[in-house]
Amino acid sequence: MGIMLSRFLKSALVLAVILGGVLPPLMVIGILLSVCLPVLPTKTYNKVAAFLQNQFLLAFVWLYERNHSGLNIYVSGDKIPPNESALIISNHVASHGDWAPIYSLVARESSTSLGGFKVVIKDIVKWLPGFGWCMWLLNWPFLKRNWAGDKAYLEKKLKSYAKDDVPLQLLIFPEGTRFTKKKHAAAVAYAKERKLHVPVHTMIPRYKGFQALVRGLDGVATHIYDVTLAYNGFHDQKYEKGTGYFNLYTHEVSEGNEICEMHMHVRRLKLADLPEDDAKLKELLFKWFEKKDAMLHSFYSSKNKRFEGAKKIAPLPASQWIPALSLMIAMSSLCGHVFMIGMHSWW
Repeated sequence: MGIMLSRFLKSALVLAVILGGVLPPLMVIGILLSVCLPVLPTKTYNKVAAFLQNQFLLAFVWLYERNHSGLNIYVSGDKIPPNESALIISNHVASHGDWAPIYSLVARESSTSLGGFKVVIKDIVKWLPGFGWCMWLLNWPFLKRNWAGDKAYLEKKLKSYAKDDVPLQLLIFPEGTRFTKKKHAAAVAYAKERKLHVPVHTMIPRYKGFQALVRGLDGVATHIYDVTLAYNGFHDQKYEKGTGYFNLYTHEVSEGNEICEMHMHVRRLKLADLPEDDAKLKELLFKWFEKKDAMLHSFYSSKNKRFEGAKKIAPLPASQWIPALSLMIAMSSLCGHVFMIGMHSWW
C-alpha cells in the first residue's frame, strides 16, 4: 500500500510539473509564433521558430535528465556531426517516451541542433492543448494513416522543408505504433502468415511512409541515422521495457537495479547509397529491423546490458540548459501574471 501511494504521489507531482512548468511556456511560444507567422518573411519566421523550439526542448531535456540524476544515457556506433540534415529512424520500445532519448542524442550535436528537429506524428496530436498547436506552428508533419491523403500531404510538406534555412532532422518510427503486448502479438501473427522474420523485441515496419520520406528528402537531407533503442533499469511497465508515462521523470528503478538507463546504437548512412528500386528499399528496411531484433536480443540477454562500444554521454552543459530553463521560467511567470490579471479583472 505504501509503495502504491508513493508511486501515485510521484506521478501526481510529475503531472503538476508538466502542467505548471511545460504548458505555460508552450502557450507563450504559441502566441508569439501566431503573431509572427503572418507578418515575418518565411526564412525569418523559421529562424525564430527554430530558436524557440530549441530553447524549449533543451529545457525539456534537462527536466527529464536533470543532469543524469538517476538516469544514465549510453551511445554506441557512428558519431553524428553537428548541423547535418538527416532522416532518423528508430524502433519503438515503450508506450510513451521513446522520443526522449532521441532528443538527448540530438541535443549533444550542437547547442542549436534541436531547433530543426521534427517528429512524424499522428494527426490527432495536433488537437492536444498547447502541444499540438505549437507543433503545427513549428511545421511538424501530421499523418492520418490514410495513405491516399497522406502521400500528397507529405510530398508538399517535404518540399516546404527544402525552402527552410534551418538544418532538418526528421524522426519517424517505421513500426508506426507504440509497442504493446496486443500489437506485438499481431505483428508476430502477421510475420508468420507471410513467412517473414518473426520479431521478438520489435514489430513489423511499415514501408510506405519510410519510402516517401527517403524519396522526398532528396535534396533536403543527406543522411539517415538508423537508431536502435533500448532501456534498462526502469521500473517494469506492463509488457514493455521502456519508461512509461511518468517514470521518464521519476526514474523509479526496477528491482535489482541502481539506476535507470537509456541505450542507443547509431548507424549513419548516406541517403544517396540507398536503393532506387522501391522493392529493394522495402527489403532493406525489413533487414534493418531484423538486425535490430538480433541486437536487442543480445542486449537483453547480456549481463551488463550494453551495446558493443557503448559510452556514457556527459550531462548537458550549464551553458545550454541554464539559459533555456531561465527563458521557460520567464515565460511561465509571464503566463501566470497575465492569468492573475485576467482573474482580477473578471472578479
